[in-house]
Amino acid sequence: MKIVSGLGSIDDYELLAKAGADEFFCGYVPHIWNRQHGVLSPLNRREVLYYNVQIGAKEDLKILKKMVDYYGVPVKITFNSTCYVPSHYPLIGEIMEECIDAGFNVFILADPALMLYVRQQKLPCKIHVSGEVSEVNRPMMEFFDQFAITRYIFHRKNSLEDMRQCIRENEAKDWEYEAFALNEYCHFTGGFCNSLHCDELVHLCKVPYQMGTVKAGEKLREIPACPERLEEDDYLTGRTGCGLCA
Repeated sequence: MKIVSGLGSIDDYELLAKAGADEFFCGYVPHIWNRQHGVLSPLNRREVLYYNVQIGAKEDLKILKKMVDYYGVPVKITFNSTCYVPSHYPLIGEIMEECIDAGFNVFILADPALMLYVRQQKLPCKIHVSGEVSEVNRPMMEFFDQFAITRYIFHRKNSLEDMRQCIRENEAKDWEYEAFALNEYCHFTGGFCNSLHCDELVHLCKVPYQMGTVKAGEKLREIPACPERLEEDDYLTGRTGCGLCA
């Protein structure tokens, strides 16, 4: 088993590598994308500028590659949006080529059309299917196989039996598999998420909500977003905490 860790800043690389991380994944959103498309057309679904959640400069890529060469812990680059408009693909291709030139040739992708574009353009890279894809099952794997996938990442709500069955049914394939052990606070799988990860809006998992059967004239019981305020019989996504802490 390998431990795969998210990387929000190159400053964290050495610390996490020494702590035992076997791989990293991180986003790369250069200034040209923010200037042309802003946060409403996300490249990575993590359009946060106020604090470090991804890499945003070509020079940081170069520094990160030197760290990879020294410590030997590889880094994958994420392009996590589930879809883009057609005019986006040429620029995404240029950003990917920039990553490849810097020494990073493994990409985590969620958009099937982007996978097709990458293969049509013959970019020399490996593709890992993102956990942001809405579902992982055998028919889905058979479909994505046409893009020469090397790893499938199970989304946050896949059960152990789901993962076991998918792996068993594809034993003949030379595929790798990856699963999440964190983010229970998230109410959704990535593909069905209706929130934005940005500076301007609070994360949806922190917003109080009401739960119950909707009936005319009946008031719903409000469930607070803060687990410390829950009653004994209440349930809130993430009440048991984050798997990473466990």
